[in-house]
Amino acid sequence: MSLSARLFECIKRDSKYVEFTKDSVLFYEGDICKEVFDLYEGRVSVSVSVEREENALKELVLYDFCKEHCIVNIASALTQQAAVATARAASDIKGYLIPVSLAKRLMMQDEEYQSLIFSLFATRYTTLTRLIEDVKYKQLPFRILDFLESFNNKEILITNEEIAKQLNTSRKVVNRILQSLKTQNILSLKRGKIVLLKKNSSKQNA
Repeated sequence: MSLSARLFECIKRDSKYVEFTKDSVLFYEGDICKEVFDLYEGRVSVSVSVEREENALKELVLYDFCKEHCIVNIASALTQQAAVATARAASDIKGYLIPVSLAKRLMMQDEEYQSLIFSLFATRYTTLTRLIEDVKYKQLPFRILDFLESFNNKEILITNEEIAKQLNTSRKVVNRILQSLKTQNILSLKRGKIVLLKKNSSKQNA
């Protein structure tokens, strides 16, 4: 979500600048958000708790976002209802805490802000729909490649554990699949880094 210079200055002037370190929790599932967080730098992961075998809870990642608002945060702050997911810093992050009164005023009076928020909700709705379809139907190797390609960079600084968490699987399974993809010359593996060598064939054949 790209803000114009005018809108960014409006938000910046009346909001509180904040910084959080990686793994900091911005809000938990069930919290009522008191401000709207505008992410200026870094990446945030949004997830929900799901019950698995033996009543153990596991996090299901819904989406990551950079340089935008979070629809879960917006919905909670503007309606003063409980957040339906947890937001955690996936890297060191910087941003602005927008007072609810300012966010409401912008929603009512600023056409640019309205358009950006509606566009954001539409984008995330599509993302969540695809997530449901992927979980139900798509094979994990293609989901891993889709996730890696979402960084829009051939070289991705990420660990196997982080991939496993994002795709709600185990590190052992991710290790095995990445080794298989390496053997197929689809990617190469370095310590803490993955280099993509080929495009995801599932997209090429779509």
